[in-house]
Amino acid sequence: MPELKTVAEKAPNYTEAMVQQIRDAAPLNFESATALGEVMGKSPRSIIAKAKREGVEYLAKVPEPKKGKDAPTKGEIADTMRNVTGLNMHHIEKASVACLQELSNWIAGVLPEQSEQVEDNDS
Repeated sequence: MPELKTVAEKAPNYTEAMVQQIRDAAPLNFESATALGEVMGKSPRSIIAKAKREGVEYLAKVPEPKKGKDAPTKGEIADTMRNVTGLNMHHIEKASVACLQELSNWIAGVLPEQSEQVEDNDS
């Protein structure tokens, strides 16, 4: 008969003491996960994943808005382009803000006198 190979037991990634440290630090955020990771020799993402698996509350950081309060919306950029070109651009708002701004800047370069008139009228 062939010999059966036994599977060696793998050492756990996290000891019970480490898991308890994570629980004691609840609720976790990215900064506290980073600090725990430095102490435990783990990455912040590893600490966060373990915390979530263990049911420890994790407070994700709220993403900051990518545009300022004064930045024009996609609809406003699209309306300006329609007014400047006189074209009916259906669904142009579905393009990304970066694409709309690039196209708007190109239109302003090609038709500078018309785009200045539209910007003056919007004010």
